This record gives sequence, C-alpha cells and structure tokens, in this order.
Amino acid sequence: MKYLHYLAVAAIFWLLMTPVTAPAADDVQQLRAQFASIVDGLNGNSFDKFNRAIARNDMIARIYGSRLIDQNVKRAFSADFAAAIQGMFVASFPPSSKEILGTLIDFQFEGDQGSAVVRYAASGYRFSYHVYELKRAGKDRLQIVDWIDYYRGNRFSAEAGAELVMAMPTRAATRNLLENKSLSDGEVFQVAELFKAVRDNKAPRFFQIMGDLDDDILKEATLLRLGLRFALQSGDEGRIENAVRRVLAARPDDALYSLRLNDYFIPVRRYEE
Repeated sequence: MKYLHYLAVAAIFWLLMTPVTAPAADDVQQLRAQFASIVDGLNGNSFDKFNRAIARNDMIARIYGSRLIDQNVKRAFSADFAAAIQGMFVASFPPSSKEILGTLIDFQFEGDQGSAVVRYAASGYRFSYHVYELKRAGKDRLQIVDWIDYYRGNRFSAEAGAELVMAMPTRAATRNLLENKSLSDGEVFQVAELFKAVRDNKAPRFFQIMGDLDDDILKEATLLRLGLRFALQSGDEGRIENAVRRVLAARPDDALYSLRLNDYFIPVRRYEE
C-alpha cells in the first residue's frame, strides 16, 4: 500500500540522520541486547525495564517544552511520572483482541546517540511502529530520550504534552498549542471546549463542537489526529470518511498518518490508497 511505502521511507530516513563516529561492534551489540531486553520485558507485560530506561529529565523537558501547562497538572504528572508514562504508552496502541507483541527490527548506535525501530503487532493486521531516539548514559547503559509513534501519528513527548494541556485547557494554553496563532478568541474558546470533551471522553460533545468549527481550524495537526481517533472509535462510517478526507486533503503522503489511516482503508478494501 502507498502509505506503508511512505512509512518505510520515513523510518529509514530517521535512522540515517545520526552522527558519524561509530563505537566498536561489540559495544553496539551489547547496547542492542540491552534494548532487546527492554522490548522482551514489554512482551512479558512488565514496564519496569522500559520505565527505568527513560531519560526522565530529558523526557519531562520535551513534554513541557514551551507549552502552557497548568502547574497543578505538572505537579501531579511529575509526582506520578512512571505510572503516567505507562498509561500513555499503553493507550497509544491499536485495539487488539490478542496480546500486542513488539519485535526489534532495526538498531543503530553511533557515538553517544542511537535509534531503534520496534514493530508492535496487534490483531486484525494492525501494527504500530515506534522509532526510538536513544542516548548513551555512562559506558554501557542506554536511555530512551523520546520516540515517534506512527500509529498515534506524533512524537510521544508532543502527544503527552498535548494531553497535559488538555487536562486544563485555558484559552492561553489552547492558543499556544495550535499552529495558527491568529484565531479569534471565540475560535480558541471553541477549541478549548473541544479539548475538554477529549479530556472527559465525551464523544457526542466532541462531534458537536467539531461540526461548528471552520475548515481551516480543522486542518490543525492536533485536530486532525483527534478527529480521526474519535471517528474510528465511533465506528460511524460517515464520520470516519469525513475524518479520512480531511487528513488526506491537509497532509497528503504524510507517513505519520499512515497506520491510523490503514485502520480505515484495509477493512473497506481500498488497498490502492
């Protein structure tokens, strides 16, 4: 399928964008074995190794970034960091009637930085690919800095940061999160209300607000992802078709949306898409 081709190209491009000073082969194999053990832990339903490998300070800095996150939300997130990350990680996968298992399909390390690609297989030919950004911590230990989630269609830190904003979406925080900074106060208010519907998982309210938003606002990357996610969860063919059309019109050939779009294309046998 066309979108799987774009996904493969994107993953390969990411792996090539690394420094040029290569460590010894034995060193790389040791680091690869360490990361493979982390994936094995996930496959064994244990998040412990994964959590301990996360570069906490780097991850928090990326999640917060320049986003206007409520201080109480920040304190709660920081106090329960491990559980919060695990919850977001688990929620990011496609629905599955069987256990989701990860397979390490590529690993590279050069200098103090590395990358890894893991394919997570769910039921119904659903897959999630994660491209992990890694770094060396000491001589023989690696850490996970961040990752791109090709099922969610975003970098994990950006997705987590957006979720924290939506936990308390003030107008200022909402405007800051959006790409278009010229929206009117009324439009920003509508989007903030939409974020509250996402936070509270109120699908009817979400679709009601979406129907009142202008097309230009619906082209926002955050709203494209949310619209597609809620539409697929609803199972409503009309809503799914509209969400897919918006994504294809706004982000044609963007590999970040490929796996989620396949949740629609494969069941309706539109393989040429």
